[in-house]
Amino acid sequence: MNKNKTQKINFSFSNLLSQPLVKRFFAYVFIVEEPVDRKRFIFEAIGFALLSLWSIGLLKLPASGEASTMGWVYAFLDRVNLIFHEAGHIFLMWAGKFLHAFGGTLFQCLVPLVAMGAFLRQKDNFSAGLMLWWFGQNLIDVATYIYDAWDRTALLLGGVTGQSHPEVHDWYVLLNLMGSLENYSVIASTVSNFGKFFILLSLIWAGKVLYKKKLILKHSV
Repeated sequence: MNKNKTQKINFSFSNLLSQPLVKRFFAYVFIVEEPVDRKRFIFEAIGFALLSLWSIGLLKLPASGEASTMGWVYAFLDRVNLIFHEAGHIFLMWAGKFLHAFGGTLFQCLVPLVAMGAFLRQKDNFSAGLMLWWFGQNLIDVATYIYDAWDRTALLLGGVTGQSHPEVHDWYVLLNLMGSLENYSVIASTVSNFGKFFILLSLIWAGKVLYKKKLILKHSV
């Protein structure tokens, strides 16, 4: 009995990676279709370098930080995220108070994952990696929103704050409904850390694909 339990517990990460399904998964997400376009590779390499440098600031950002202060490009991304955020509220306005409030966060995080899936289907794994980066960036944005649920000083759509209009602050509503408002800091930090994890993972993924493209171009000369 004890030996059987030991055998079940003795399951290492290397054993997981050796499974056929896992091997096929990693082979698929790192696949690079040939031929590789040299001009596109140069464009992707420059973009990846800039994104990596930019990500350093994101990884240092605390959960209470305002990500939108990190330059006009990030501010532009925030505007794009806001479009999907508000669309989520509209789409789920019929679904009750909780889902209506959660719809904004759900949609702004779901759109990058759907885009990632579309690029994966096209075997454009570099672009899929960038979509995972976008997902991580959205999580960091959400974390700042969660952190603001306590003081509610952030300026919201329409030029109001959650202090004067608490009913329009999504995460104030959500945390109150869950009875977890006092845990706002822990929840925000957790979401922020997940966002940073996915940003790191995306850079590793996209970097690996880019490196394989470089090798293909090198051997095609």
